Parts: sequence; C-alpha cells; structure tokens
Amino acid sequence: MKIEVRCYSRGGGTAKIANAIADEAGCLVNMMDDKLDGAVDLMFLGSGVYAGKMGRPVYEFIEKLSAEYTGKIILFATATSIESALKTCQTVAALLREKGFNVDEESFQCPGKFLLANRSRPDQGDIGHAASFAKKMMQK
Repeated sequence: MKIEVRCYSRGGGTAKIANAIADEAGCLVNMMDDKLDGAVDLMFLGSGVYAGKMGRPVYEFIEKLSAEYTGKIILFATATSIESALKTCQTVAALLREKGFNVDEESFQCPGKFLLANRSRPDQGDIGHAASFAKKMMQK
C-alpha cells in the first residue's frame, strides 16, 4: 500500500504530528508545494488551524489534486481547541467529498500552540496518540 503524508505547519507543531504519522506509516512527510508523485492508496492530509481554517496552501493543494490520485484521504489538524480542529476537519472533508474524493469519517485533532495557549503542545502524549491513530487507520 502506498501511503503519503501531506502537511502545512507554520510553527512546527503540526509537523510533529505529521512526522509521527509518517514514522508509523513508513514514509516521509511532504509539504503542500511538493510535487505529486503518482497515485497513492492512502493520504494523511493536515494543517494547523488559523482563524477557523486550514492554511491556504492546503486549499491550493486540493485545487491541484485529482480524485484519481488518491484512494482515501484522512485529515488531521492542530488548533487552540479540539472543537475548532474537529470543525475544520469536517469542513475540509465536505469540500473534498464535493470534489469526488473518498474521505474517511474519522480525523485526528490535538491542541496546538497559539500565542500563550498550549505552549507545550503537541507534547509526547499527542505524538503517541497520532502514531496510534495512524496505525489504526492503516488497519481499516
């Protein structure tokens, strides 16, 4: 199974989660502007949440992406609140489904730092949860 992890991270927190997922999946993390390299069976796609949305590069990447490129997309996000990350993942999932993509109902969210909030997050526990989530999703 060919797996890819795509990530947009301004402050590095979301990249920590992406790296944990990629380590579990046995692949590297690709940034949003990295070249598409053939079809994948499973794509983990994530970003930090900024003003209620994933980073602009995520939406630009989605515009270039073809439904034939990936079998299933699994979303992940970091945000000041879990509720904000979940809502953002749900919104992006709806957008992807409208474009014909197969998006899993489950997504991964964890706290991310913003100004003085969650300064130590994601922490080792979050990273471990991300790896466990990736393992579970690959076994689905």
